[in-house]
Amino acid sequence: MREPPSVRAAIEIKPASAQASDADDSAPLDSLQPPPVVKKIKRSFLENFSTYEPVYFIYGPDDPAAKFQFSFMYRILADEGYLARKFPVLKGLSFAYTQRSLWDIEGDSSPFYDTSYMPELFCAYMMPAEKTKGGGFNWLGWQAGIGHESNGRDGDASRSMNKVSARALVSFGNLDGWRMILMPRIWGYIGDMSDNPDLDDYRGYGDLTVTLGKNDSVNLVVHMRAGQRLKKGAVQVDLTYPLDAVFKNFAGYFMIQYWNGYGESLLNYDKRTDTIRFGISLVR
Repeated sequence: MREPPSVRAAIEIKPASAQASDADDSAPLDSLQPPPVVKKIKRSFLENFSTYEPVYFIYGPDDPAAKFQFSFMYRILADEGYLARKFPVLKGLSFAYTQRSLWDIEGDSSPFYDTSYMPELFCAYMMPAEKTKGGGFNWLGWQAGIGHESNGRDGDASRSMNKVSARALVSFGNLDGWRMILMPRIWGYIGDMSDNPDLDDYRGYGDLTVTLGKNDSVNLVVHMRAGQRLKKGAVQVDLTYPLDAVFKNFAGYFMIQYWNGYGESLLNYDKRTDTIRFGISLVR
């Protein structure tokens, strides 16, 4: 019987560097792998989210010792949508939510002293950056809308209010350098305020925020609120400095906040307090 002819095969094994050179060098590595299916399913419009009020956590010597705040806004309409094109003013239609808590972190069981829940619906217009001047006076925009604030409690501890407000933003100086920004705001109360009928005596009908600083340096914000006959208002001073100026690659700000006046908490809006706290701010 004749033996079947033998079959010979040669296998060439190339070094990894050689194999890689045979591929298209211009193709990114990610493009060679099929994306996970979850990447093909759109679950949010992240480009419509942005920051709103400052975000921080601070701590001080007086009770309640800790205070923190987080805040975001969501632009409701897309620029290319029918309503935005038909009514350009609606391009700035936005929903915002801010939550601020005073935390008795050193007390038994570390209870929250009081929390304010603040949803808002407003229209805003901000001047495009390319239309602002290099220095001097700049009109930055305006905002007008309706907002709610409550502490989420019931009974004698319940506090709530609804208000309509409008504010303007102007700046002096170089927006890329040192500048001062003024934000005057006025408001009026609407709806039932039976759980805190004299709140307007302490919260007043307007405030002024003054910001002095530079993007990559120190920033000073003074928030002044006028109460009844200018005797029951409040002043809050926030001083922040970027941490990456000292600790590289650390995204945040060192923050000092000083408060003096009425209404730091919605629960005891008619009590005057005076305190200072230190901590970290993620958005100033």
